[in-house]
Amino acid sequence: MIPAATVRDLQKNYGAKALALAIFVSLLFLALGYKAICRGLVLGAFFSTINFVLMAQTLHKTIKSDNVKASISAFGNICFRYIFIAIPLVIAIKFARFNLAATIVGLFMVQSVILGDHLYRNFFFSGEGEKGTLNGRIR
Repeated sequence: MIPAATVRDLQKNYGAKALALAIFVSLLFLALGYKAICRGLVLGAFFSTINFVLMAQTLHKTIKSDNVKASISAFGNICFRYIFIAIPLVIAIKFARFNLAATIVGLFMVQSVILGDHLYRNFFFSGEGEKGTLNGRIR
């Protein structure tokens, strides 16, 4: 099992990067005069980060349970997180101050950062493996 400290480090790393990216892109849109896009992007990224933290917090509880309890717990957690993710969508639909498309993009901010980090590590560092290997071969 992954140590809890490692999970917290990943949460901090990806959450901070996702929020920083959202704020940076939002500031660009704000400078261009698109306030609704700015608000929607930050709103979606904020909820995306909280959802990521909630998912990691409940993962250990689900793994430690027996099969029936784990299944019920996992289903309940998924339902709760779907309802939680619906909150910024409802806000963006009801209030014109938030752009719906930007909110949706913001909801995928943590996943985008994780994918970007993975692609960066594999494409820019693919020539060197870990601990003195080159593409899986010993040098």
